[in-house]
Amino acid sequence: MAEKEKKEAEEMEEAGEEKPKKGKLFSLIIIVVIVLVLSAGGYLAYTMYIGPKFIHQEKKAAVAKEKKTEGAEKVGVFVPLDPFIVNLLIDGEGARYLKMKIDLELEGEDEKVKAEAEKHIPQLRDTIIMLLTSKRYEEVMTLEGKIKLRDEIIMRANHYLGKNKVKGVYFSEFVIQ
Repeated sequence: MAEKEKKEAEEMEEAGEEKPKKGKLFSLIIIVVIVLVLSAGGYLAYTMYIGPKFIHQEKKAAVAKEKKTEGAEKVGVFVPLDPFIVNLLIDGEGARYLKMKIDLELEGEDEKVKAEAEKHIPQLRDTIIMLLTSKRYEEVMTLEGKIKLRDEIIMRANHYLGKNKVKGVYFSEFVIQ
């Protein structure tokens, strides 16, 4: 038998044909099977572990957005305050003036809340003027400074009106000269 195989191999070599190798075909089949198994494993891992996390995060984001829109619909009562014109602290640059007009947003939706707040306008104006005159130009020019100023006004206004009565402070004018 071995002689027959040798003769066939010699005849193929003479004819210019090579004997097909079984090893190449087998390794190609093994590679295809491995790729298919890895692909199936990747798909299962995505659908069981990674995919549900993304879906859960999307649901959380949708719920958070819905809560924000619900909160945005409930607008409180606004109390506009007369404009404030104050001197800012001087750093040797000359006089700086701040003109600012604000509106306070109060918790609640009835006129009773507004009437109660209007009783305290002199105290509110006084505390805001004291706050503004203690500020420097550099402190109120930046965005962070304005946000901090807004938070300080809310804190001081809540001192006179009651805890958490003031929901927001809105600048309708803010000019520094």
